[in-house]
Amino acid sequence: MRPDHTPTGGVSAGVRTLIGGIGARDAVIGLAMMFAPPGRPLRVVLAARVASDAADALIFGATLPDRSARGKVAAFAATWAALCAASAFVA
Repeated sequence: MRPDHTPTGGVSAGVRTLIGGIGARDAVIGLAMMFAPPGRPLRVVLAARVASDAADALIFGATLPDRSARGKVAAFAATWAALCAASAFVA
């Protein structure tokens, strides 16, 4: 059994907490992106999204217990960071 899973195949309480925290962060930043007025306020929110996705890429890419998932998760988070950064040029 993997240490991040329960005997029934669910995820551990720690993993659930992490998922909830990241989900809440992304939901709040996403709402802020939708409602921020154009200009500096929107650029600040986009910068927050880029920073959080870049941090996810670095931290998960370096420390995930499942080494085979590190590259995939890091690439996924880095792609979102890049997309959000690119959106700043059209916002």
